[in-house]
Amino acid sequence: PPRSTLFPYTTLFRSIFCMVIAGYNYFKDEFCVFHKITQSSVNKKYFWPNERMLKTKYILQNPSKYDSFLLGSSKANKMSLRNVKNGKWFNSCLAMNSLDETLLLLKIYEKNNVKIKNILLQMSDENFRERPVDYYEYFDKNMIYARFPDTLSQKLYFYGWYLLVLPDFSKNKRDIYADDCKKNVLIDGSCTFPPSETHIVRPDFKGNFNSFPNLEESEPYNDYWITPLKQIVDFCTEKNINLTVIITPETYDLYKAYDQNEVQKARKQLAKLTSYYDFSGKNEITQNPYCFFDYSHLNEYTSNLIIDRVFNQNPNTPPKIKDFGNFVKKIN
Repeated sequence: PPRSTLFPYTTLFRSIFCMVIAGYNYFKDEFCVFHKITQSSVNKKYFWPNERMLKTKYILQNPSKYDSFLLGSSKANKMSLRNVKNGKWFNSCLAMNSLDETLLLLKIYEKNNVKIKNILLQMSDENFRERPVDYYEYFDKNMIYARFPDTLSQKLYFYGWYLLVLPDFSKNKRDIYADDCKKNVLIDGSCTFPPSETHIVRPDFKGNFNSFPNLEESEPYNDYWITPLKQIVDFCTEKNINLTVIITPETYDLYKAYDQNEVQKARKQLAKLTSYYDFSGKNEITQNPYCFFDYSHLNEYTSNLIIDRVFNQNPNTPPKIKDFGNFVKKIN
């Protein structure tokens, strides 16, 4: 038949196809975008949901439940602060998070009347190599890195894009650590074991680390990070928020592969903006692979050591593990 005759049928078929996909994604809502967030709804998901939507939406729906937030990347997602006494803490760490996104998240909290008392800002050497990231850059079929929409245009793109994602019915792609995260994501946000379970945290896991990171594919050290960090510091000062900055460790094998001149330069620049704890470098922890899940992600044992250092000791006294968590004062 002529092409003009087939055109209406092709259009109709495409429309029906899109409606079926959109309907499936809306009702299945695999990434906790449209429906009310409850522990039961989270537990039913095959994948670790889009944590930017899940965590941020949950905080905005409960603006008075927490007053203290750990902000950073997946390197600190095992860090549970539920036992820290100086606030009601929530781990808002997000995979592939940047300082730009952290600043945006703080502004979103403020705009939605979330009262903030304390911020624990996690950084790593990855932050010193940041570059500007466009809002639309991290969208993919798994919705893991798609950022929380703030403006009207972002919301239209986010929801429209999500509704038309082709569903992946494979259970083999289920995130292997998702269950640990899902059990208490609405308790304190961390990907660790809830207090109701018996679990002795000890450095007894030696991860099967992937191949050593190709540093040639990484962004070079630069000064871009200074601008968003200064804005974060100024935001906390203006809002009378207690800001604590930490540099989380990576294995020493990875750390020593960095350009050490750039490493030290970045830390000197950081000290001009704020005091901080530096857990990186050569120390007992970073030389022990049992303290990490891979070259740059901490396990629960190391996370607890950091919490103990930051919240249970005076910065002027030696840490419990020598050279782990050096306190660097701001340069006036």
